[in-house]
Amino acid sequence: MQLMPLVWLAFGAILIFFTVGLSPAAWALWFAPVALVLGTRGTTMGKGRALCSLATLAGLSGNITYYWMTTGPLATVVLIALQMLAWSFYANSTRLLLERERSWWVVWPLPLSMAMVEGLMARFSPHGSWGSIATSQIDFPVVLQVASLVGSPGIVFLAGLFASLLSLALLRRKDVDNLWLAYGLPVAALLAAFSFGAYRLSTFIAGDSVKVGLVAVDEFQRSWAAYEARTKELSAQGAELVVWGEKIEKLSEADSQTKLQSLAALARSQKVTIVAGVQLEARNIAWVMGASGELLGVYQKQQLVPH
Repeated sequence: MQLMPLVWLAFGAILIFFTVGLSPAAWALWFAPVALVLGTRGTTMGKGRALCSLATLAGLSGNITYYWMTTGPLATVVLIALQMLAWSFYANSTRLLLERERSWWVVWPLPLSMAMVEGLMARFSPHGSWGSIATSQIDFPVVLQVASLVGSPGIVFLAGLFASLLSLALLRRKDVDNLWLAYGLPVAALLAAFSFGAYRLSTFIAGDSVKVGLVAVDEFQRSWAAYEARTKELSAQGAELVVWGEKIEKLSEADSQTKLQSLAALARSQKVTIVAGVQLEARNIAWVMGASGELLGVYQKQQLVPH
């Protein structure tokens, strides 16, 4: 096998790592399918599928410990296998279509299949949207706006459309029927989505606003005292509502009363409303403590991740 395909596959593995990892980079999703397509160029379907699967497995390697801890060994194997199948299908089918077809519509199967998988996963997976590749776009607010119309599948569709369009340009260039349709429609769709997102972000919504502070504490420094300290810092900066993380501490029923009293005292002293997430026995709970020290509500998460 030549060197360049291996380089592209290695690059694809890195891009998948930054797409599905715990610290995703928004741009990685838009280029990952392109790298896999170029890495399998000229191979048979079976070999292309195997190469894509290996690249995907390498990209997912950083998540294995996380999957194992949160879902258990069997689910870890299933999750990795399904993602390997999905990425292999995306890249291999796109590459075969681009190599064999000259029709203008060849750019559309990839984004449609990616959006379909995203929608089916959110609908039928016991994990819900956990593991959705759309969450990799959290730092790309312009593209996030399409979710207001078509949900997370729309976000994934746009990334897939861009990747398919770039793959077409690199593999076929002008060797395609109806050049204006092949390139014009996808570009118009992407521009329309970005314009819609930019418009929504620039639109001022009249009404009262609330300054919200979000507290995130490093895992190795995580403690109730650390969250209290961050809350005081945010209150000093003008936050009216402070949101803590999910399950910051595991508590028994007896411990919970002490923590509630501590939370109430903090909310009163800082004059802020606090939303604090704790694990209470086997339940995933969010307490809403008002600025007066009154417990305004308790939310219990219903759809828990299995295991």
